[in-house]
Amino acid sequence: MAAETVRQLDERPAPSSATPAIELQFNLDGSAASTRIPLDELLRKAAASSDPDNNYIALVAVVACSVGKESPSLSAEDLALAGFFDGDKSRAEQLQLEMKQAKQSLLGYCNQSQIADPTAFLKQHVKLKGNLAAWVRDRPKERYIDYYRSAIRQVLANPPKYSAAFDAWLDRVAESRLPQLQGLTSAQLALVRNELYQRLTGFPNEPQSLRTLRRCAVEYVCPSTMVLSDAEREQALARVAQLERLMREQRWAELLGPGGG
Repeated sequence: MAAETVRQLDERPAPSSATPAIELQFNLDGSAASTRIPLDELLRKAAASSDPDNNYIALVAVVACSVGKESPSLSAEDLALAGFFDGDKSRAEQLQLEMKQAKQSLLGYCNQSQIADPTAFLKQHVKLKGNLAAWVRDRPKERYIDYYRSAIRQVLANPPKYSAAFDAWLDRVAESRLPQLQGLTSAQLALVRNELYQRLTGFPNEPQSLRTLRRCAVEYVCPSTMVLSDAEREQALARVAQLERLMREQRWAELLGPGGG
């Protein structure tokens, strides 16, 4: 359902319809996607903005609420049986507690909304078509590949402006295609993603951000699953340094992955 919501609300336009630069009435950057800002305020600010990349932050919030409501609440036994911590029940209990608390915080934020249907509000009032996150998440058909590569370069050239698209790139493209990230554990990949997001956007990975809450509540990326040995952490941070250098030096060909994306 949440994935379908994303597809419906941010359908990609034809490459010839690139969105022109428009002065914003509001600036919704990565710091806005936090429980510190009410969902209704976020949605209304997005409705008053003409920039689809600016407005994508509101979609991030609505999808976080949607997946939070739809995701099942797992028991420690479920997590242990799924293989977390090699079935260590006490560690699985800690993960279950962290996921429960994250979900409660997320839903507490979402349930304060006075807008009856946030998804419908987005569709009716918020301009999303043309946002770059829609392009960098998935490799398109070959006739659109140049636009896809251009979108990635634009996002990587200005992560603070395109923070949500940058996070989508880290999640959907970087982890699967960049050789620097091959062979890392899930905990190492989570550290790499967090570090690059924070260093390149300038927005901290605060505990109450919707990004952090969603990843723990739904994707099992919680403090207990991010524990690393000193050697594992050192290895992950070395990969972070490599990728950060490539981005700051704008070495786009190396960041598109084998075959140019």
